[in-house]
Amino acid sequence: MVSRRRFLYALGAMGALGPMAPLSRVMAADDLSQLHKRAETQFRMGTFLSITAYHESKTVLDEAIGAAFNTAAKAEGLFTRYETQSPLGVLNSQGVLKDTPSNVTNLLKRSLVLTQKTNRGFNPAVAPVLHILAKNNVGSLTELPRSLQADLKRLSNPEHVVMKGRTVRLASTEASISLDGIAKGHVVDIVAEELEQQGVHNFLVNAGGDIRIGSSVTVNQEWNIGIQNASSPAENLYTIPLRHRAMATSGNYESLASKGYNHIVPMTSQKLSSNTPECTAVSVMAPTCTEADSLATALFAMGVERGTRFINRHPAYACLWQTSNGSITSTNWSYTG
Repeated sequence: MVSRRRFLYALGAMGALGPMAPLSRVMAADDLSQLHKRAETQFRMGTFLSITAYHESKTVLDEAIGAAFNTAAKAEGLFTRYETQSPLGVLNSQGVLKDTPSNVTNLLKRSLVLTQKTNRGFNPAVAPVLHILAKNNVGSLTELPRSLQADLKRLSNPEHVVMKGRTVRLASTEASISLDGIAKGHVVDIVAEELEQQGVHNFLVNAGGDIRIGSSVTVNQEWNIGIQNASSPAENLYTIPLRHRAMATSGNYESLASKGYNHIVPMTSQKLSSNTPECTAVSVMAPTCTEADSLATALFAMGVERGTRFINRHPAYACLWQTSNGSITSTNWSYTG
């Protein structure tokens, strides 16, 4: 099975997550040799978080990357649902969370807005379904008893999440929250913002296939990103130059466990790959990784036809669908391969 972190990767040389390097046609080799380069990888959020960056000063580069990883560690503790003392851990166990950290409040609000816009293609209230799947040791909702399937929509109703100021309440004792489908991309953005604030602008951040490129101080500086062919993993379907953008991919080649089961559509009581058998993957480009990560999840859930209609109404985004019949792109996808 091809994992997400190997599906979307950059070309060049970046350790375990796949190679990456700036386009040589943009900056000559002797120019790059004048810059210090550092690449570092840590295990965060259940995957590998990697940073590759260039800067004129080795000291600035080292301090910036150190600060970025420290920021990632703090952010990971905020958004996880697996730690009992984390904000989501407290909310899910007690049904109420007071004095909620602003980062958690803001991300939950964004999640609920996207839930409404995508008609539950993305749904942070899906956690009860995840618990049921794990408890029954199955990876598909269709493997559950019909009596249990009938409860899924009720259990994962996003209207159970009530927010007032810094207090978040769950209106049902059966409700619980997961930000698995958006938090990783959001942490990538937090890391990228820390690097920018530290004065490092030429970088690539990769968290298990959620990618964000720095703004770069060099005009037209770009990074070359390869999108694997879902049906032939040894090949690249597209090679895309990116600058100051983000990209994420979702697909039915992923294990549900590695994604925290966030590819479940309780509204239809089916696993996504059953909903859209013609779709094998969808890659999304967006201004931020928070948007790319959550939209990749939502669009794959919505399916090609409905998802493409949605993305075509939002010109800030572009997507590439891979299906059993070939690739399909949104109207604002400007890359030819």
